[in-house]
Amino acid sequence: MPLQRADRPATNSNTVAVAVAVAIAPLAAILLITTPAWAADVHFTGAAATTTWTAFPSGGFEGGSANTPTSRAIYDRANTGQSAISGAGAPKTGQLVFLAPYTGHGFDSPAPFPVGTLTIYGIDGLGIDNQVNQQITLPDRIALAGDQEWRINSDSGSIRQLNIAAARNIGLGSSMLTLNAVNAANAFFLDNPIIGTGGIVVAGAGTTTLTGANTYSGGTFFKGGTLSVSQDNNLGAASGGLDF
Repeated sequence: MPLQRADRPATNSNTVAVAVAVAIAPLAAILLITTPAWAADVHFTGAAATTTWTAFPSGGFEGGSANTPTSRAIYDRANTGQSAISGAGAPKTGQLVFLAPYTGHGFDSPAPFPVGTLTIYGIDGLGIDNQVNQQITLPDRIALAGDQEWRINSDSGSIRQLNIAAARNIGLGSSMLTLNAVNAANAFFLDNPIIGTGGIVVAGAGTTTLTGANTYSGGTFFKGGTLSVSQDNNLGAASGGLDF
């Protein structure tokens, strides 16, 4: 059922509230046209001498050029530091997977390893998979290279992207991003602007909170859970649609 916004073409008499609760519904299939198939795994598992990843003194890890559009970067070792994907060329990965507790500053760009924009390709349509009962902090500059789902599937896990500086965002390009907070206690908190001609799908039983001055124009689609916004532009460009 389409939902009217004050600055959008009217489709019925409904209006958007500050928080929009949506009945849980099955997750509709997203377009999986450009996403690659899985080819390899790269693990955060130990010291630099035994793994693909280089250990930071802080306890985090730095991953280099072994990450490719067809590799999964798997976080399966608990640590308290800050981690980054960098190395030669533009940082990229097929999929980020979190399997172990992570109590540090997030998956970011600690000096002297600036990562620029991390491009996520979405292996078999899945770009981020958080399976731990904690909050994962994402890099503050992310670009999508294909339609994909970001999934939280644990008892109490969440994903946050902080708005800590100008010109940092989630770049959709023309891709559709599905935010799937599977369980009621799962949550997304996306503070940076979401830009591009693609759109957002909200799914699962949890809560998705959008607080950025978002300009994405591909529409917002409700498939389940609760969407929380505080102002009109959290829902993207006025030309984009709102649809149940």
